[in-house]
Amino acid sequence: MRAAALAALLATIGIAVSACGSQHHVARTTTSSEPSGPPVPGRFAPLDLAAPSNRDVWIIGIGACATGSCTAIVHSTDGGVHFTAVTAPPAHAGALDSIVFANERVGYVYDGHAFGGAAPLWQTSDGGAHWQRAPFDDLLALGLGDGKALAVTATCKNGRCRDVRLRTETYGTIAWSDATIATGPVDPIVALTAHDASLWISLSETSGVHPNQMLLHSANGTTFTTEQSPCVTGLGGELAASSARVLWAVCPTGMLATAYRSIDAGATWTTLDVGREIANSSRLAPMSETKAVLATGDQAQLLRTTDGGSTFDVVQPVTAGYWNHIVFADETHGYTLRTVGSGQAAPKLYASGDGGASWHVAPIR
Repeated sequence: MRAAALAALLATIGIAVSACGSQHHVARTTTSSEPSGPPVPGRFAPLDLAAPSNRDVWIIGIGACATGSCTAIVHSTDGGVHFTAVTAPPAHAGALDSIVFANERVGYVYDGHAFGGAAPLWQTSDGGAHWQRAPFDDLLALGLGDGKALAVTATCKNGRCRDVRLRTETYGTIAWSDATIATGPVDPIVALTAHDASLWISLSETSGVHPNQMLLHSANGTTFTTEQSPCVTGLGGELAASSARVLWAVCPTGMLATAYRSIDAGATWTTLDVGREIANSSRLAPMSETKAVLATGDQAQLLRTTDGGSTFDVVQPVTAGYWNHIVFADETHGYTLRTVGSGQAAPKLYASGDGGASWHVAPIR
């Protein structure tokens, strides 16, 4: 969501942004009493979520504060049954909208839609009690793999990015190393995914004519081979690795999007026939090598495959609504932010305990 669209969404639900700190049945872990801690901020509007386990769920959003509205983060330790507020880092012009957690203590927040603009990364190693700013402000993509945070950065100007680097940090150390990625100038739309020690980066070179993005693949995080990404140059897309060999992708094509799957680490790709057209804003979230859910991006059904994309079934509920930011903690437990009704409604948290076959609302409270 770009800044203008984000501001419009928040305005419709009565929140003005200011820069400040601060299944049939869903099977979730429960506790006998609510956890102690600060309550969820008033008028909390979620923007993104992370679920490093089936117990820990983190959500970043905008909530009421003394100066009007501020970046806010809430955390659940019982699978989304109860939430408490945790300290949030200072907002970067109100644009901290993305959250990633590796475990219950190590996490990262940033502006996931800066597209080459100033994009500082904030990190915590104590579950959000304290936040520290990373030593770079030029983040293009972030991922997790093999016990490390992985960041692609570059110096960007007028839609061209140079000095592309891969920065890595062992969880919790708050000490980044970096290495140059051997490529010419690229555009700022970059996708990154990782699984254990394997890493893939999809990016668009700005020199010459390249119909597809370049896909850089590393099996050790150090040396790279070059493949062809299924995603179109200048439009990008989303990649998700479910093993060292199997990758999933959704790529915009201008008017519509296309879903893909690779079983050879990105060397070749198969187009998935999902049985209908899907929008550019479609999202795909795998939970294993053969299982994934696909949000079609147009208020239609959420689709699910259990056979590697050969067939897709409609997921409950079937009522119209936007499915966004879908994450799976494991093959069973999933979480998503879903908007139902008009654009004036804030997204709600939904949870699945049956591998994405059905979803129930989980109030953020």
